[in-house]
Amino acid sequence: MKFKQRLIIFAFGALMGAVMVSIIKAKRAREHDAPDPAIEAPMTDTEIQREAVPGILQAYAERLVPMESDFIKATKLYEHPAERTYCRVLILEGELPEQLLRIEETIVKKPRGPMVDSVRVMAADKLVVTVEPGTASNELADAIRPFGYRIRERADAPDAYIVTLGAKAPETVPDAMEQVSAVENVVSAQPLYLDEVIASE
Repeated sequence: MKFKQRLIIFAFGALMGAVMVSIIKAKRAREHDAPDPAIEAPMTDTEIQREAVPGILQAYAERLVPMESDFIKATKLYEHPAERTYCRVLILEGELPEQLLRIEETIVKKPRGPMVDSVRVMAADKLVVTVEPGTASNELADAIRPFGYRIRERADAPDAYIVTLGAKAPETVPDAMEQVSAVENVVSAQPLYLDEVIASE
């Protein structure tokens, strides 16, 4: 199969995945409006993002080519220390505001064309911030407010919070990591990783 044909199949798969997430979100929202107290609560935006990831990773694992899709809103290339290798960051945005992903592709230049060696998928507009034990959430909120960031919710780990960044450019996450890591009482500021796959042998 020609490289161009593989890209077309990849784009179709990404499109179908985004559509399915839209359907799931709409269905659960309608169910939440029902008066029955047994109805499951609507999905959070992080849960919506996670639902899209398996299909994306499967497409990479099967085809091993850089993504091409109408849902890509921005891209940026970065150098990589390995020979004939570079990193491509893309912002993937679905039909709903919550469908916002940052994908990091490690790409190797090969005779048959560029091939994806590995992929990392994360939220495009969030960090997981861990603070020193005993640090109140309002202390962190006050410290990051000048950057335009805010606490979204508690993370699963102790003394950790999910922080929203209010932007979605390729450089948003690394820039925010540098800023927040310098804040007093912050132990770490990491991307909100959603999954990872090593795509090639």
